[in-house]
Amino acid sequence: MNFTFLMMFIYLEKLKSLSEGSLITSADHRLGKKGAEEIKEHVFFSGIDWSTIQNIEAPFVPHLKLVTDTSYFPTDDLGDVPNEPVGADTDSGSKDLAFLGYTISKLLRLFSINEKNKN
Repeated sequence: MNFTFLMMFIYLEKLKSLSEGSLITSADHRLGKKGAEEIKEHVFFSGIDWSTIQNIEAPFVPHLKLVTDTSYFPTDDLGDVPNEPVGADTDSGSKDLAFLGYTISKLLRLFSINEKNKN
């Protein structure tokens, strides 16, 4: 059995649980509405000793030349940047009605339904 794959699967399932039901939702249902402890107790963060987390050495510490240094950001896809901002109205000033009412919550619900139908 590939232990690395199993651990990645468990990690991704915890991350999916965190993002789907806890962060990407209305504010009255969002994880953390009762405070930081609620977030710390989520299964995604199990095993973290919050009392000593500030003492842990970071796995990577960037060495910045200036506060505006972006040398650690990838630049290989800068040629793919559109001339106009995404969603910019370049035609007539009217909104794109195809996305009216769209929310990430609806997309995640559809994804969840699709996953259930696969099983």
